[in-house]
Amino acid sequence: MKIRRVRFAVLREEEVSEYPQDRLYAGELHMWGNGEWFKRNRKLDTPGDRVRVGFTTFVIGQIPDRGLRVQLPEVGSYVELGDYFGRVSWSLEEDADSDEEWEDGDTAPGEGWSDFCAPVEAKVVAVNTELANTPELLIRDPYGEGWLFEMEIHDHKPKSDFNWDADGYAEFIAQDSD
Repeated sequence: MKIRRVRFAVLREEEVSEYPQDRLYAGELHMWGNGEWFKRNRKLDTPGDRVRVGFTTFVIGQIPDRGLRVQLPEVGSYVELGDYFGRVSWSLEEDADSDEEWEDGDTAPGEGWSDFCAPVEAKVVAVNTELANTPELLIRDPYGEGWLFEMEIHDHKPKSDFNWDADGYAEFIAQDSD
């Protein structure tokens, strides 16, 4: 699979004071998760529950907005909590070539990256294919169109890092920034 590297400019909020209240957060992974289960009881605890996952604006604010590309997990893969199964990468060079292509999984010279971990033990059932052609959605709309993947729970009370509500996550960020 070829991934096209693109250059773009976006406006970022200097400071995000609130996180959406309609989801739970995996603190140290800086990921959010939501789905029908949140409306039901705010817990991922029933086989068949699906969770849509994305990065929080805190981590998005750490990623340069040049040469961005996203490598998502394979649909159908089952992951354990904490497994590395995706990557976000970006150019370290100010004048990144926006048309350069390379193979999925490669690391190009002058590239920075961050691997991400599974925030919950589950099966990957969908990925945001729009990110292959429009990776800037991660930055432009991280709580909407910039979602990463969707997972389906197979066990009652699966291992999960989605332990904090929006206020708890905001407090964690404030303490971690001190």
